[in-house]
Amino acid sequence: MTCSKVDLNELIKGKRVLFISPTPGLSPILNAQGIPHMRELHKDYGITFSLLTFEDETSTSAYSEQFSEQKTKLKSRGIDWYMLYNGACPFMPNSTSNVMRGIIPTIRLIKRKNVDLVHCRSYVSAFIMLIVSCLIRIKFIFDVRGLYPDEMVESGVWSKNSLSYRVSRWLEKLCLYKANAAVVVTERQREILIARAGKKVGEKVFLIRNCTNTDRFKVAKPGRNEVRRAIGVENDVVFVWLVGQIRGVHMPKETISFFQECKKEIKSSRLLVLTQSSNVTELLEANGLNDSDYIVCCIAPDSVPDYLSASDVALALVDPDHEDIGIKFAEYLAAGLPVVINYRNFASEQVELVKTKGIGTIIKVFSETGYKQSCREIINMLSSHNSIKLQSSEVAESYYSLKSAVNQYAEVYAYVLKQVL
Repeated sequence: MTCSKVDLNELIKGKRVLFISPTPGLSPILNAQGIPHMRELHKDYGITFSLLTFEDETSTSAYSEQFSEQKTKLKSRGIDWYMLYNGACPFMPNSTSNVMRGIIPTIRLIKRKNVDLVHCRSYVSAFIMLIVSCLIRIKFIFDVRGLYPDEMVESGVWSKNSLSYRVSRWLEKLCLYKANAAVVVTERQREILIARAGKKVGEKVFLIRNCTNTDRFKVAKPGRNEVRRAIGVENDVVFVWLVGQIRGVHMPKETISFFQECKKEIKSSRLLVLTQSSNVTELLEANGLNDSDYIVCCIAPDSVPDYLSASDVALALVDPDHEDIGIKFAEYLAAGLPVVINYRNFASEQVELVKTKGIGTIIKVFSETGYKQSCREIINMLSSHNSIKLQSSEVAESYYSLKSAVNQYAEVYAYVLKQVL
């Protein structure tokens, strides 16, 4: 599916899109994977967005200030922000409550804003539109992101025999049938969904990678040396671990064990953890680290480039059965960092890139031997810092640039808008 710039302008110029996200408007994940795309689609094609998010109830003055700044910033970029609050109804799990709570506000926004198209980020949003599209005539895109039912099983919340898992899989299939298009972030996701819902669905499932605004990482401010001085790591080799909420899928024990092995070889190593998890210190110390071994920082999304520029090596281990490393892989490369990843139980684009482009190391076995081998490779890469930095940045530009993703989303929008309801 390809359209010329002229065709795209004719089809999507000035259209009105409702973007529904179960993720709060201040969350790092939405600010990295949703808002930049909306901003650029508004700038390039004049699309106006209404953003509907589900928020946690927070009343601190700091949060109120951030909220006000974000709302003003989004408005200046063609995005009106509307909110609903998370919270379970009696006898209902939180996600089900949000689906039920979101139906009426979604219909009202569609009618009030004369919406042409609804963009659903992840499953809760798609479940809302599954019901809404039965009540009013409207086109929608199911932007899958992670395979939610499978992630709940991976994290141990559900079992594959549970009612929750079976119902979510059934609703997933209905969403794929009902949606005018679906977007996935890996080829394997596409294959799984086609196997579940049938080959006919494959015609409207499009692959758009987790991409980042690579320009943000080219000139990081206040700069590498200033950040390193501020956090006290001027003479250290910094291993950075960027993870919003630390879960089992992020392999914390293995990540910490690898760092400990590297510390035996590189005495001046420090682990820099960029996270929003509240229990990080306990987790690190329970796995054998001292407070002199690590630094934990909770930073705003806009500061991520600064802290990555102050680092030397990036850690990106994930459960071997997990779908994708996520946007942090793109951000690490854009910042010019060599990455440490692990093999998966399936074909992985990131593994192939690291292997063929020489932009990091792959841990083959979670053992002392496997860690030592990867550590030696990292030491060799650190001796040629400038060439690795250049190579990583070039891979990020070629495979994971925001501009590429925005153009692909524009084509998906055009594909949907051409359809007859």
